[in-house]
Amino acid sequence: MKQLKGKGLKDFLKQSAERPPMALAFVLQDVEDPVNVGAAFHIADACGAGEILLTGGAPCPPDQTIAGVGRSTHRRVSWRYTKYSAEARTALQPQGYTSCAVEVTGDSVPYRATSTTG
Repeated sequence: MKQLKGKGLKDFLKQSAERPPMALAFVLQDVEDPVNVGAAFHIADACGAGEILLTGGAPCPPDQTIAGVGRSTHRRVSWRYTKYSAEARTALQPQGYTSCAVEVTGDSVPYRATSTTG
């Protein structure tokens, strides 16, 4: 995959700015590898997620691996920890969030092919 630079990057960002806003929050349920948690912070920062909720056995910042893989994005993306993922989802519902599970499987469909309304 070729990295976007220059005009290609500007065109992509312009296209991205025209999309309707969608509030995002990530709930990481028992993601125990700090590499994966750091990557989630990096992705959350890139797509403008407002918050990450870490649950269960997930490591929390400050963590050297999370900071390194996430390129210190844990400083820009708000996060909190709760023991149970159900508590995290319950906390997000009054804010208007809808839950959806994301996992890569043989039956996965592109996220753009799904509905984001209730």
